[in-house]
Amino acid sequence: MSSPANHVQLIGRLTADPNLRTSPSDKAICEMRLAVDGLGGKDTVGYINVSCWNAAGEACARQLTKGWAVAVCGELRIVPWRTEQRSGTDVAIPFASVKFLTAPRTRTENPVSDPAPEQTAAEVRF
Repeated sequence: MSSPANHVQLIGRLTADPNLRTSPSDKAICEMRLAVDGLGGKDTVGYINVSCWNAAGEACARQLTKGWAVAVCGELRIVPWRTEQRSGTDVAIPFASVKFLTAPRTRTENPVSDPAPEQTAAEVRF
């Protein structure tokens, strides 16, 4: 179980379509990047790598696209990385639970005259 000090809940928008892959042990893994307003200070945007596994990962890959607003919960981790030229760290939430909030608006939608409720989907857990 994760430490309460490391457990985070964030709301943000996907920066790209999710990437679904399979682990060496044949588990589905959905990887996403989340843009979170105010993360790192006022008027800034922070970026978090999020992954969810198995049926939850498959559901995220099937339903979500760039621009979706989602809420994620999980343990915050700092992940070091290195290439030949550079090194650094990423902030990640592996094994996250994800709640779908709102789909991105299409360019043809008119926010003033569109009385329809926003599209939502159920929470997915692994």
